[in-house]
Amino acid sequence: MQRDLGPKLGWTLGGIGSFLWALILSGVLFAKGNYAGAFLGAGLFSLAMVYLSVFSPWKHPDTPFRKLYLGLIGILTLTVIGLLYFWLPGGQALKTHFHLVFLIAPGALPVFTLGKKTWRELRTPPQFPQSSHDKRE
Repeated sequence: MQRDLGPKLGWTLGGIGSFLWALILSGVLFAKGNYAGAFLGAGLFSLAMVYLSVFSPWKHPDTPFRKLYLGLIGILTLTVIGLLYFWLPGGQALKTHFHLVFLIAPGALPVFTLGKKTWRELRTPPQFPQSSHDKRE
């Protein structure tokens, strides 16, 4: 159980950290009187937290990480686009700074690096074939 603590903390705290900015920005939008943007940001933050909990890799040990991360990256993309839209009136920030959406790309690296690996595969120690030199007779 102890060896699972690091990856579980990584998934949970990494996910919270990936969306914490949206909650903070929602507070700023709320203070500016932009209630629609504030509630959108808070709602997407809440959606991400539910996703992190429901689709945790250890709850779906045979689902490839690729599928689990794609949902998270999708929510992150929606959050960036939605909050950029509400940052300035009329969606000006989204129109002038759409390139900021592409800053999400490094966050998608686990989709490619982990690929088809599953939680069960990563938690099972590798089995190495024994060579004839390893046998003690």
